[in-house]
Amino acid sequence: MRQFICPSSPDASGRIRLSAKDSRYLLKVLRQVDGDIIDARLPDGTLSKMRLVLSGADAFLVTAADPDAESSVQGVRTEELSAAGSGQQLDLWLFQFLPRPQKMDLIVRQAAECGVTKIVPILGDFSVKNDADARLDRWERIIREARQQSGSAVNTVILPVMSVEKAVDTWNSDGTESAAFVLHESPSYAADCLFKAARSGKVRKAAVAVGCEGGMSDRELEVLMKAGFEPLHFVTNVLRAETAALYGLAVVQQVLVGGLENDGCNKN
Repeated sequence: MRQFICPSSPDASGRIRLSAKDSRYLLKVLRQVDGDIIDARLPDGTLSKMRLVLSGADAFLVTAADPDAESSVQGVRTEELSAAGSGQQLDLWLFQFLPRPQKMDLIVRQAAECGVTKIVPILGDFSVKNDADARLDRWERIIREARQQSGSAVNTVILPVMSVEKAVDTWNSDGTESAAFVLHESPSYAADCLFKAARSGKVRKAAVAVGCEGGMSDRELEVLMKAGFEPLHFVTNVLRAETAALYGLAVVQQVLVGGLENDGCNKN
């Protein structure tokens, strides 16, 4: 299933004029033709049925007269996926200590597919120095492509590269009931803190901090833990940075949003 992330809202006549790049995507990648119905995600998050209209060299999306019209794009219907996730109220953040550029590209894509709200790239003590700041435009393109492919209704935002100190200041900027975790390779840190947060039923904002290839320094761990990030260890092998990010997000999201299915975790 796919959706199209609209660059703007419809004008007064209900039209969105498409750029040459967006036109090529719809015509060449999705193989759409004049008159096809598109699942369009508007900037405010609304999912709208829109009709593709070709006029000479220009292409437009026009609000469909029939809101119940089926999309011309094959696969699971986008509105079904949106309805299934409509109960999700978790504001999920990923604090990622910068790995090598290609790995970060993969992490950004997977985080967007998972419905992460904010990705916070951290230049850590063990990060490989690279042109991370210059890659922000690339990461934003990756996010848009990932959302179009996955149907995510979450407007994933990637922030500028920052220090761990700045990152925790950004995280602590509001008073929402939250839970924050830093993935740790030591088995002495069990997952009790995650289950405790799930049992409370109050968590609306959660963060997962993941190290780069070299992990995190003791100084960085101390900064995170002082800011309320609890060490979290999963019963598995030592994971690569890109695997750890996806694994950690999936577990935290499922436990906090999907609920605890294990009877042992539901006991008071």
